Amino acid sequence: MLQGTFALFHRALCVDFRLTRTHLFRFLFAVLILFCLMIAHSSSRVMGAAGLYLFSQIIYLNFMFILMAGISFFATAITEEKEEQTIGLLLMAGV
Repeated sequence: MLQGTFALFHRALCVDFRLTRTHLFRFLFAVLILFCLMIAHSSSRVMGAAGLYLFSQIIYLNFMFILMAGISFFATAITEEKEEQTIGLLLMAGV
């Protein structure tokens, strides 16, 4: 039952690994996490619970990146499947 899903997952990993967009997205995320860490470190002198501030910023950042990635990657994937006329593979996989 999950073989079709795993086949799509494997194909997506092989294709997305070659794209520079994926690597840029990850690099931007790492830079923003580092920026949040620096802000939490600098604000730890003035306010208490700097870890709580860092944790809440990372949660917010995760939410925003997952939202943006979900929208952009899903729309691109559906468009590519329609152009390559392989949308039947998605329907056959039952995803």
